[in-house]
Amino acid sequence: MDAVEAISVTDQISSRSQAPRKTVPSFRWLLPWLFVTPALFIYVVVVVYPMVFSVYLSFFRWDGVAPTKVFVGLQNYVALLSSDPVFWIALTNNAIWLVAALILPTSIGLALALILNSKFRGSRIFRTIFYIPAVWLGDPQVALYAVIIAAAWNATGLPMLLYLAGLQTVPIELLEAAKVEGAGPARRFLYVTFPLLRETTLIVLAITAINSLKAYDIVYAMTYGGPANRTQVLGTWMYFQTYNYNTVGGGTAIAVVLFALTLIFAVPYLRLMVRNQ
Repeated sequence: MDAVEAISVTDQISSRSQAPRKTVPSFRWLLPWLFVTPALFIYVVVVVYPMVFSVYLSFFRWDGVAPTKVFVGLQNYVALLSSDPVFWIALTNNAIWLVAALILPTSIGLALALILNSKFRGSRIFRTIFYIPAVWLGDPQVALYAVIIAAAWNATGLPMLLYLAGLQTVPIELLEAAKVEGAGPARRFLYVTFPLLRETTLIVLAITAINSLKAYDIVYAMTYGGPANRTQVLGTWMYFQTYNYNTVGGGTAIAVVLFALTLIFAVPYLRLMVRNQ
């Protein structure tokens, strides 16, 4: 084969390699959906459908067992706001619970996290202490606060762990520099440690607020909403309306109101989580 023939063969091979190839349709984009579909189906059936159906029921008058439902529009909501005094007691109690939950568990959790973060003998030993306040649950004036104390202690663990994790990220160099400058423990905490815990604090406050609005079990177990409905919260009053008094429309209306209040804290929390990804 002479040089001319070699060049010709080379050109033919090169032209073949540069020829457009047939594209085979790819279905790889379906693969993630195949994995997600079972979980998504369960989520829709277990979570989304009951939520939508609850909103639907809130527009009807129904006792939960009758074969027919009577459409009443917004009458259940109007009744809650105008002629249901227990709803306002429950809403007020939720507001008190929210304020107490934002102050007590977060403060105690931060204090415990500071103690556990310091170096002393036995600092790595976690002890779980169950404390049930056995005072005055029969007194309408203080029963709610007794339940709040028990709930606050029960809810302290999560803020403590979150703050403890946040304290581990505080640069020790900044604390040592502040100490060299003459700042005492309180000033080091206020001007160095606490500002660096800003995102942790926002997460703690959002989670605590959401959990306080969902308060149900501890009230149900300790006081059953009594005495004289003085410790009712939205979660327990929703249960009583739906199952004790067979007012499904009124109960689901309370559920919708509770869901709307929860979104006030849930949406900023989700945005913060997405921003940190």
